[in-house]
Amino acid sequence: AALATDVSWTELPTGAGGHGRDAVVAHLAALAAARPSGLTRTRVSRTVDVRRVVDEVRVGFTHDRELPWLVPGLAPTGRAAEVLAVQLVRVRQGRIDEVRTLWDVTGLRSVLDG
Repeated sequence: AALATDVSWTELPTGAGGHGRDAVVAHLAALAAARPSGLTRTRVSRTVDVRRVVDEVRVGFTHDRELPWLVPGLAPTGRAAEVLAVQLVRVRQGRIDEVRTLWDVTGLRSVLDG
């Protein structure tokens, strides 16, 4: 799907992301370049209306690299991890104009810090 010119992307609670197409594309490129090993994404539920799609997802990975957009300041632990997230995608005039992802960082940190 196409991004709106004034698209906004936010990873919560860190606040990583960007505002505007160029900033969002740069954020997504940084995420792709830092993909952890064994990355899986399983949808738990989906809610859809005319303007929004809300997915609850379970994301699994090996914490083999720094993930500043998710757990800033935490060095790679090598541990297998799983985190729940809720992602809201808002669409306006057929283009994505906002994405917000709320990550269960508290649950994730308890596994990685363990």
